[in-house]
Amino acid sequence: MDTVYIRQGDSTDFIDNILLRININTDKDLTDFTGRFQLQSVIIDYDDLTSKSIPIKFTYEQTDSLSQGYCEGAFKVYDTDKRPATILTNIPFEVQKGLVSNG
Repeated sequence: MDTVYIRQGDSTDFIDNILLRININTDKDLTDFTGRFQLQSVIIDYDDLTSKSIPIKFTYEQTDSLSQGYCEGAFKVYDTDKRPATILTNIPFEVQKGLVSNG
């Protein structure tokens, strides 16, 4: 997987700009399954995995809180009994210093 680059202080959901999309390849019905993506201290929860295509988007507050440098993210799925299964790990990210102040 290619490294995903993030600039501190940038929103990745600007005009539908999706940083990363996780596609879950399974024949299993994921209705009522939930998911969680984590990168450093940023946690994004998903309540609906029915489409099996999960857009990963960060707010500028979230990217601003990330430490600069290389890091790895992961995605975990929870079934209807809340049993967890990590389905994707070692997603490579490089967090870079923002070049323009937010004000």
